[in-house]
Amino acid sequence: MKKVFGLLWFFCALAGYAQINTEQEAARHYNSGVEYYNTNRFDMAVADFTQAILLIPNNANYYFWRGAAYFRSDEYDMAIVDLTQAISLNPNNANHYYWRGRAYAKRWWPYTFRDDFAWVNAHWNDVYEQAIADFEAALRLDPSHTDARKELADAKRELADGPVTPPPGFDGDFSIGPGPLPPW
Repeated sequence: MKKVFGLLWFFCALAGYAQINTEQEAARHYNSGVEYYNTNRFDMAVADFTQAILLIPNNANYYFWRGAAYFRSDEYDMAIVDLTQAISLNPNNANHYYWRGRAYAKRWWPYTFRDDFAWVNAHWNDVYEQAIADFEAALRLDPSHTDARKELADAKRELADGPVTPPPGFDGDFSIGPGPLPPW
């Protein structure tokens, strides 16, 4: 019987050590990701936050930071996915809503550079309505959130102004300068 309790104690201790080790490893990746984020190396930040999430998948902060890194990389759809997960894990954080609102408000931007004005026109209202809802949620949670208040006003103005349309005579070429040189 002593052997059984001894083995049970050993495995419980081992499981506790593994849990502490996992948390420390996740924290190491998180801290490294924040450093990368603060030095504008967003792809490296995403990689480290992803490792932290793989180790501890229910930490809202890890999803928030990875979403912010995706946002800074102009990967707005990925940012929305992560920020939505952060909100589901911690629905009382105004910054989660604020950053997701920003991602929604920017979501249409890459489509204009792909000359996809049809997508922009079809989704303009949805994108800004979602952004407005998030900025309002951020302000409900934190009425003193001045950035959310400013972004809310901007999103309402953009919604009222309507979608972006190509300028008259636009030929679909957003390139700057002459085309590529021939290989010879």
